[in-house]
Amino acid sequence: MSARFDSMLVLESASGCSLTSLSLEVGASLRVLPGRREVFSARVTDLDQPVVVKCYLPHAKQTRDWEKEWGGLQTLQRLGLPAPGPLAVCRNSTGEICVVMEQLADAVTLGTYLEDVAGRRDSSLMKKLVRLVDQLHEAGARQGDQHVDNWAVSGGQVFLLDAGTFQFHSRPLSAKERLEDLAAICATLPPEAEQDFRKTLFSCEGGPVVNARDDLTEAVLEEAIVRLQSERARKYFKKTQRDCTEFASRENTTGSGIFSRSADKTLVDRFFDDPETLMAEGRRLKSGNTCTVQQFECNGRAYVLKRYNKKPFWSQCRRSLSPSRARLSWSSAWVLHLAFVPTAKAVAFMDEGGFPRGRSYFLMESINAELLADYARGISGDAAKVAELVESVGRIWDCLGRLRAVHGDLKATNWMVNSDNKVFLFDLDSFRFGLSDGAFDRGRRKDLKRFLKNWSSWPEIGEAFRRRMKGGEP
Repeated sequence: MSARFDSMLVLESASGCSLTSLSLEVGASLRVLPGRREVFSARVTDLDQPVVVKCYLPHAKQTRDWEKEWGGLQTLQRLGLPAPGPLAVCRNSTGEICVVMEQLADAVTLGTYLEDVAGRRDSSLMKKLVRLVDQLHEAGARQGDQHVDNWAVSGGQVFLLDAGTFQFHSRPLSAKERLEDLAAICATLPPEAEQDFRKTLFSCEGGPVVNARDDLTEAVLEEAIVRLQSERARKYFKKTQRDCTEFASRENTTGSGIFSRSADKTLVDRFFDDPETLMAEGRRLKSGNTCTVQQFECNGRAYVLKRYNKKPFWSQCRRSLSPSRARLSWSSAWVLHLAFVPTAKAVAFMDEGGFPRGRSYFLMESINAELLADYARGISGDAAKVAELVESVGRIWDCLGRLRAVHGDLKATNWMVNSDNKVFLFDLDSFRFGLSDGAFDRGRRKDLKRFLKNWSSWPEIGEAFRRRMKGGEP
């Protein structure tokens, strides 16, 4: 790969960089957008300097893309906003254009930072984020592709990434634009971090420009978040069904489907070559007319494979006119992941044949946990743990509400709790989101009724769940 980046012609450079050609020693791959862009760490051999490189592959929008990135980096620097400094734009012998920028020392994305316990306990981080957002808004700038991986944490400070997606104005953002951006940030933060962000936002601790959001209320912000979350979920649902940075499609004589690029390659190959070999390993969890579920291990990790069995011929024909349940479960799992609802991580799905469609398979990571009802019985004597459990279930219920989503079968056996007291929701065959008001209200009532039915023999915890899911305290 490094031969691609030897002696590249420098097209543009930042002040202080006098190089006319530049060579890179390529490091780790960071992101890939197939056919469009590759992002990786590297070292400029001429300067012995660590950098991050965005390499734009030849395509119709190549010039537009690299110019927006380079221009965005320069504008952020001119406005005095924290972001990687621009170094140079280079072209290699195959026509690829590389935007080279400074590498932030020991940087991790905000999403990665918040996954760590220390990151979640960093009470000062959200104050820094709110202050930076205020600075952006006053400077007339906003991120056009808002998500937690477009922010970085380095040396305890927050930095801006993906400069090419920024929108810049010659005046501070309007109240409407600020609201939209704040809603987008809230929708991308994990629930605990979002709570801290909003607390800081409304406590006037954020910075010197809090007067610019005097008319902002919790209710107005929440309404904007709900609207945005539904839109984000619809877009992401579509993204899960095509090639992109996160997912790749596979088709062979067995069938066709999509898998996560981060998945174990050996497992993915075995799955698409012949999923029945995996169904023959491990232990059977469920044998039914509709589906068969098997748990097995691969390279030291446990997985669950769900096979949707063949139906009679005319049922196959009818069902072939709509997406398979395996495909819907795959996409729904990733939508829940986007909304911070813990569920089994989707690995891949595959549909057999063309028309009529044969069997379908959904492969996911196994959850090392116990059923919700069993867990609840085990902590029944600990009021604090029961309250924590009720709140965890309530947060998931809130997230489903933001998605305007209905699970469709919210019985206790579709919830699990692991040893860290983390609650998971699964079995997404009937999951729907982005519903109209009428459909959402009807489905929501049915979901709540089905969930509370589980606790008829334990009215105390049933009432606690009911109060929390109705909007009250446990």
